[in-house]
Amino acid sequence: DENTRLYAVDTSGGAARALTPAGAHARIIGVSAADPGAVVVTLNDRGWPDVVRIDLTTGEREVLQRNGGPRGYSSFLLNRDNTVRAGVRTRADGGADVVVFEPRGRARALFEIPFEDALSTRLIGLEADGAHLLMLDSAPVQPDTPARDRTALVRVDMATGQKIVLGEGERADVVDVWIDPATGAAEAFATEYLRREWRALNADSQADIEFLDRSLTGDFNVFSRSDDDTRWIVVEESPTTPRRSYLFDRAGPAGRRLTSLFSHRPELQQAPLQPMTPVEIEARDGTTLVSYLTLPGGSDANGDARPEQPLPLVLVAHDGPWARDSYGFDPMHQWLANRGYAVLSVNFRGSAGFGNAFLNAGNGEWGGRIQEDLADAAEWAVTQRLAEQDRIAIVGGGFGGYAVLSGLAFTPDQYRCGASFAAPANLFAMLDLSPAWGRDQLYLRVADARTETGRQLLRVRSPAFHAGRIRSSLL
Repeated sequence: DENTRLYAVDTSGGAARALTPAGAHARIIGVSAADPGAVVVTLNDRGWPDVVRIDLTTGEREVLQRNGGPRGYSSFLLNRDNTVRAGVRTRADGGADVVVFEPRGRARALFEIPFEDALSTRLIGLEADGAHLLMLDSAPVQPDTPARDRTALVRVDMATGQKIVLGEGERADVVDVWIDPATGAAEAFATEYLRREWRALNADSQADIEFLDRSLTGDFNVFSRSDDDTRWIVVEESPTTPRRSYLFDRAGPAGRRLTSLFSHRPELQQAPLQPMTPVEIEARDGTTLVSYLTLPGGSDANGDARPEQPLPLVLVAHDGPWARDSYGFDPMHQWLANRGYAVLSVNFRGSAGFGNAFLNAGNGEWGGRIQEDLADAAEWAVTQRLAEQDRIAIVGGGFGGYAVLSGLAFTPDQYRCGASFAAPANLFAMLDLSPAWGRDQLYLRVADARTETGRQLLRVRSPAFHAGRIRSSLL
């Protein structure tokens, strides 16, 4: 049901205890040294996600911020004392407002987030002064400044709403940020086009990035930092290196030092894992589709990411669709490559991370141009002699599963077979079952079931109404 439950586990051992109810989605938004015996979550057991403090020992729950009404909040931002200070309030036009909560509880709208920027804007954290917040933002810095296509790291004055861009990428959105645990200030940011790239905002962070680049062969992320910021938990990953955790000592007597802690998948340490190759595929209208290719072992003798002979290919469509595939260890890729298949994951239009124009190009294109992008990627693989024309499968889960059903129903000769997991086959049902806080967005990004034109499009684009056209094997 895509819900997430919160559990507590005694570090000395014992069974896990559920702290949130089944059938509700819990998301951690506050862990504070000022309140070490509790955690603050958003919990949607009433519909809109409330802000709830949970005692880790007793499990007692206290509602800190009740959410609801016709225009509720989709997310919140807490200060260091786990007090709600800001939130994102939805609007009927699909956009949102960034709202600041004053000490006496009064809510004050700071600025608007247009619909086109709603999926690429996210609150990150508060600086220690309580006067500034950090966010990922693709909207104009000020109302009279030019629009930006890519999501940038932005610092916002909570009194005036004035924004300052701290960092942005040339070809892709900012996807991650290092934040000083003492001051709350941004220290570095990462963008991701073909692969993740870190950029420092100060000299210390530059030295950290350079040290980690020298010491690790895979890409890295920082998952935890000690209160005094001298020790970090760093996780490394690459297509041929399953996740590995390290202790990064930044202030040791001999300088920076990295100590291996453990592999997340020790059983794969000696497995014949295959490299992944980022590729750029041109769709029929000239749009560039960032994609990732994995070939089975022994098929590419000269290492040019092209097999000696065309192979059976599995085309993988990701969930979302407002998500993305990335470079790194991918269990699906490795499992299929190990069985002799080439594997290709495609970031079709509507995927996140490549700027607003690319993301919003997927609006109204479920089963339309998004499906054409997947078909174009399959055709590219054939023309590049990667794939055999009549031996291409399509697989996916969630939206990817919908793409499988659409591919087999709307282009029945395109794929030899397909496997679909947890797919919304009937788009009417998907909209009816969606939470109230996200339905306005879905009406604008899929089709508006409140209009006759929208209902006609939903029927045309719902594979459930066209199942009789499927001729290929479907799991």
